[in-house]
Amino acid sequence: MAKSGHWSENICKDGSADSAIGSCNERDGAKYRRVYKSAFSRARDITHDAVERQLTAMGAELFEVGALQRGEGNKPQFMLLRTWDRKSLIESIPWLRYQNWHESHIFVRPKGKSNLTLIDDLKITAVAQMRQEGFQPAVVVQTSPGSYQVWIKHTSFWTGS
Repeated sequence: MAKSGHWSENICKDGSADSAIGSCNERDGAKYRRVYKSAFSRARDITHDAVERQLTAMGAELFEVGALQRGEGNKPQFMLLRTWDRKSLIESIPWLRYQNWHESHIFVRPKGKSNLTLIDDLKITAVAQMRQEGFQPAVVVQTSPGSYQVWIKHTSFWTGS
């Protein structure tokens, strides 16, 4: 995703343009969303379409969404977790784009029992081989250049017990 302009201008009450997450309470309020959306969500784009397709293919009612933030040396620092329904997740794409723009790793998975299995860190050749062997992924997500996640849908649900 291309970076565009200075996203945080005039977000904080004191007028600062500090880009640190959570550095002013206004970031969670309407002013943050208005300024952020004006910088990152000019119109419906391929991100919205891709998220819509993924959520439809997963078929869940609730989703667990995470933004893994990295610290010094690219080590995981902390995870921001949210549980959202489809509508809330779609409305939160600007926030997710912001997190991704600041190098957080984003994940979306079904919340609760699911009939999906995640297979992570595959090369495109492995995805093609899965298809040749009869496994038809419900969702294929490119997580980074050359790396993919595959979600396989099953006929029964796994409850985690």
